[in-house]
Amino acid sequence: MSEKMNVLFIITDAQRVDHLGCYGNKTLKTPNIDMLANESVRFTNYFCTNPICMPNRATMITGLYPNVHGVRSNGMKLRKDIPTILDTLRNRGWHTSAIGKIHHQFWMNPFKHKTLSAENIATWADPKVRKDPVREKFPLPYYGYDEVEVVVGNGSICSGHYIEWLEERSPSIAEEVKQRCLNYDSLFKL
Repeated sequence: MSEKMNVLFIITDAQRVDHLGCYGNKTLKTPNIDMLANESVRFTNYFCTNPICMPNRATMITGLYPNVHGVRSNGMKLRKDIPTILDTLRNRGWHTSAIGKIHHQFWMNPFKHKTLSAENIATWADPKVRKDPVREKFPLPYYGYDEVEVVVGNGSICSGHYIEWLEERSPSIAEEVKQRCLNYDSLFKL
């Protein structure tokens, strides 16, 4: 096959496999994921090397165990010098993008408090820090991604490029979300 195929990873956060129709759930309706699954490659024998977000995501993009890539818990950044599958794709001519929650760096307080994070929730929400749009300062390529539209956080505590999108569409809601982020972040400051 001489034509390059598109590669699309869809990763849901904290979703059990038995909550998808394509894996046998007869009650929950997941038609779009089921359609993609029927036309794609599905992993049916995948085991989580670490049940915590950041270590498992680091393993997925590096192919290395947590004790090798060094991300053993949330709050520990994946080192930039470790090759990822995205680096490999980029080096072979693919254009790589990430949309949504990628969680390769911490979004709450880190283990080493002088460590900076491109995904820090407060950086995106704090008007004192965020004088210019963060998008212009976001480090690209980012772990092998050419483009990034990141959501950091969970549930109603979300920030990232999402805040800039929300500011364009509903400034009052954006302000509420930013305030929740700042309040949440202040709870965890040491």
